[in-house]
Amino acid sequence: MGKYFKMDIFITGSEMEIILRLVVSLLLGFIIGIDRELTNKSAGLRTHILLSLGSTIFTIISIYGFSNIMDFDGSTRLNDPARVAAQILTGIGFIGGGVVLHHGVSIYGLTTAASLWITASVGMAVGTGSYKVATISTLMAFLVLVLIRKLETSFLYKLTKKEARIKLKINCKKEYTEKTQEWLFETFYNVLKLDTKRILEDENIDEITALLDIHEANPVQEVYKKIKKLKNIESVTLTRVSNKF
Repeated sequence: MGKYFKMDIFITGSEMEIILRLVVSLLLGFIIGIDRELTNKSAGLRTHILLSLGSTIFTIISIYGFSNIMDFDGSTRLNDPARVAAQILTGIGFIGGGVVLHHGVSIYGLTTAASLWITASVGMAVGTGSYKVATISTLMAFLVLVLIRKLETSFLYKLTKKEARIKLKINCKKEYTEKTQEWLFETFYNVLKLDTKRILEDENIDEITALLDIHEANPVQEVYKKIKKLKNIESVTLTRVSNKF
């Protein structure tokens, strides 16, 4: 049996190149995914690594696996390797859609979906052997995820005005109810709703509920600053209903 059985234990140069591409893809996927993992996103380290690795594998298969296929009649059919690779983008669309979350009118996960998209492109670049493009793209993506986030949180967040819907409750004595209502309309341009009801425990106190649309860098803080100027009120409650409207 040993005379006829032969096991090929040597790795050829082309196989070494494929293994190298897989290893590079894994490392680059790790670099992009580590930021998402540290920020506790729904798609973290393993997702980005597997996505990069899978994109590389599909790209390698599309180049080397289907380039020349022999038909039943013995003729050779030449296929376009880009056809298989192009379907990777369709698959990424489904995965990216799964990490985007809708909570009321707010949307979360768009950055993570974009990081999955760029990770797939990096994997495809590695699969074609474009190591420089893949490496530079990975470093640029990592810098965007890390440095731009710090810039947003430390500097731009304080300057950027945000749209928020605020629910405001004011308790005041009934003789000041009308003046308080007038003050609300004069102070806030977007008063969506205004309700007033008598508190049963104290018939001399009215509860005014207002729904406000605020466009400020810190919506709750700005509303509170203005409310502090209002006199003859018993208590104030501020609640952010949503970030966007």
